[in-house]
Amino acid sequence: MAETSRPLSSINQAAMRSGLLLGGWGVAGVILITLTLANPSLALLTDVVLLGFPIVTWRCTRSYATAYATEKGYFTFGAGFSFTSLAMTYATLWVLIAVAFVVNDSGTGLFTTNLIAQMETVEYREALRQSGLLTSLDQATKGKGFETLVETIRSFSRIDAMTLILFANLFINPILSLLIGLICRKDGRPKI
Repeated sequence: MAETSRPLSSINQAAMRSGLLLGGWGVAGVILITLTLANPSLALLTDVVLLGFPIVTWRCTRSYATAYATEKGYFTFGAGFSFTSLAMTYATLWVLIAVAFVVNDSGTGLFTTNLIAQMETVEYREALRQSGLLTSLDQATKGKGFETLVETIRSFSRIDAMTLILFANLFINPILSLLIGLICRKDGRPKI
């Protein structure tokens, strides 16, 4: 009996699997951002993880493009754009779940607590003072600039954080999908 090759999974199925990997990468970024506020020595690792996200996305798309091109003989820009966009959308869902755990509506979530603790350090206040932001805040709030800033951070809710993540995805997703789709296309179709 002749052995037949297993058909390539659909773009959506493969994007879901890659979205899980990218989502894990994004969750690691959320956790590292939160921990970096309490421990600034993690800043370099956080930067590497955040800047590495497009590279990991490209690697996932390239891997899928190679498998697709092996079976079909080509990989179009549209397939690359669709795959990348779907994978990043699925990853965003995982990041939203992580954000829901580190930001809460009472102003006592891990992210908020770490951010306020970082803001209350002498170095942070001095940096605000040197930049002139503290003076501007004091003028705008009748001398209660820093207290108003802390209260604003405390009022930052889970839905606010999730909305920021969604808007960032709406901005970054098409641009990154366009670039990766262009880079990963393989033209091997017969000319008609």
